[in-house]
Parts: sequence; structure tokens; C-alpha cells
Amino acid sequence: MNRIKHSAAAKIFLVLLGLYTLFFVAGGILTPIFAHFRNFEAAGALYEILGRSCQQDALRSFWITGYQMAVCARCFGAYIGFLTSIILALSGRQFGKTMFIIFAVLALGEKAAEFAGFEGNNYIRLISGCFLGCFLFIIPLLAIKIFKGVKDV
Repeated sequence: MNRIKHSAAAKIFLVLLGLYTLFFVAGGILTPIFAHFRNFEAAGALYEILGRSCQQDALRSFWITGYQMAVCARCFGAYIGFLTSIILALSGRQFGKTMFIIFAVLALGEKAAEFAGFEGNNYIRLISGCFLGCFLFIIPLLAIKIFKGVKDV
């Protein structure tokens, strides 16, 4: 498999995007831990910040030490999938149209099942969120490559 060699600017952008995404992953985990240790000010601040990107439904969230995570299971999975994709991209991994289709089907399949009446659990939401994060990372890469006329992303 051919590896992609990124420019210095692309590497810096991916690292910054990775750090930004890591904030959401770490914040989701740290919020209930802060609450457990009675640091409600930090927990509340993280909960408010992360609540701007997630509906924070208690029934669709994981709980750590008796406190709800600041993001729901699907959003947490999406951040993990997005971060994983960034790491793979930094290592030179190419994402092609086939990967795009696979991630799209896996990410949207759980939503289709919910629409059909199947109620998943938080672990299924977490896994479909991981595929959603990968899918959302590939979309702009694929669009750029299509406009440039490149076959592999």
C-alpha cells in the first residue's frame, strides 16, 4: 500500500485537529471523574462546553462512578473514530471510496435500524459513533481528491 506524504502544513493541521478532538474525548471521560471527586465547578464547565455539540441524553450516555459522561455514547464514539482517523492519516494511511462506503453503511445502519423499530444500546451507539467519526473525517478528504481528480484518498 502506498503511503501519503503530507506537507508540513497538513501535518500541523492534523495535529491541531487531533488535539482539539482529544479535548472532547478526554473531557467526556473526565467530567464524571471530576464530579466524583467533588470538583463540580470543573465538571459543570466541561459539561456545559461539551453540551454545545451533544444532546447529552442520560439514557444514551455512559455513566462513570455514578455520574453521566458529558457526551452521549454516539458522540463519544464519533470523537474516538475521528481521532483514530487523524492518527491513521498522520501515519500516511490512504482512505479511498471503498472505505467511505463501508463507514457510511456502518455509521448509518444503526440509525436505520432505530427507524425500523430496533432500539440499540449504548455499546451499539458507541460502535456506530466510531464509524460515524471515521466517515465524517473521510468526507472532506474525498471531496478534495475528487475535485483534484485523484483516485485514492
